[in-house]
Amino acid sequence: MPATVPPSPCRSRAALAAWLRLSEAEHIGRTSAARLLRAVPDPEVLLQLPPARLIDILEAGGAEPNATLRGALAAWQRQARPELAARVAALAAWSAEPGHTLLTLSDPAYPARLRALPDPPLLLYLHGAPALLAQRAVAIVGSRRASAGGMATAQRIAAELAEAGLCIVSGLAQGIDGAAHRGALAAGGATVAVLGTGIDRCYPARHHGLMGAIAGAGCLVSEYPLGTGPQGLNFPQRNRVISVLADAVLVVEAAARSGSLITAELALEQGREVLAVPGAIQSPLAAGCHRLIKQGAALAEGAQDVLDALGMSGARAARPAPTPSGLRLDGRSRQLLDALGAAAAPAELLAEALGWPLGEVQARLLALELAEIIERQPGGLFQLLKDS
Repeated sequence: MPATVPPSPCRSRAALAAWLRLSEAEHIGRTSAARLLRAVPDPEVLLQLPPARLIDILEAGGAEPNATLRGALAAWQRQARPELAARVAALAAWSAEPGHTLLTLSDPAYPARLRALPDPPLLLYLHGAPALLAQRAVAIVGSRRASAGGMATAQRIAAELAEAGLCIVSGLAQGIDGAAHRGALAAGGATVAVLGTGIDRCYPARHHGLMGAIAGAGCLVSEYPLGTGPQGLNFPQRNRVISVLADAVLVVEAAARSGSLITAELALEQGREVLAVPGAIQSPLAAGCHRLIKQGAALAEGAQDVLDALGMSGARAARPAPTPSGLRLDGRSRQLLDALGAAAAPAELLAEALGWPLGEVQARLLALELAEIIERQPGGLFQLLKDS
């Protein structure tokens, strides 16, 4: 694990208040705030400067302040919300807890990759190991409504990449994200989850246990204030953090209009490798991946393709089994086999993908196993037999 400069906490409640005020100021934005802080790294000092001086700093940094921004700067300097003191106290208490780290953009320990963004988070809330944010990493992203086969593929590739020494970065979302995190954890590797909520909120709620496991063996990351619930605009914004923390982005199952494609586009802009796993041409979940491949993303069939793109060697690619055809099965069993696809998957992932009771999935898997249509593999995985 790479060494980092130990974090230096804000030295006073006044400093915390100034950082909160700047990070949450309306109509200023992260890009303008970052320009100010690159010139004057202390928001307490910025609060005392004449408004004209703030405008000079922004113009020297290449900005063209409009009337809205000028008014927002003046309002930021003269207004302090009455609830701020209570929030500062809560933040100070949170950051004092074991495993919690609060980094400011001016902190020496602030991750260099994030600092290079034109609109970096001004405050970074971490729970876990901050050093992981500097480790070589692969982001694995994809559909929230993924197939069981897609989730099994993401989980397997994540495990193999983690075994090769790479940190797995994703967004803790349902579907591919969750599977990627689980794969890294199952392999005893490192994983980073970038949240679209406050770090003290879990979304989706079903990932409460997974979130705790990542905090214990990896790192949770958020740029949003404590208590921030799920808000639509926050999730596309957090994608820039996912992509910039990784050396490569792998997309596993994405519809034609998918937030995962935003992550991939950001990764290309940031000079990262982008890879996509192909799928069946009839599947809507393959459309986004095929589009990326047409646009120049590397085709990835397994972990080895990702390692090759990064100039590494390590995990072996798994060979998918063919999908069965011509089987005399009822509609539910056919639906289960379609969800299983070519990759091995556990009953739990199949139940999650289909929205079925776990008991029904297990019973149908047993019947398919007895009929020699699927086989049970080590680790509780099920896979189609090659001669089915």
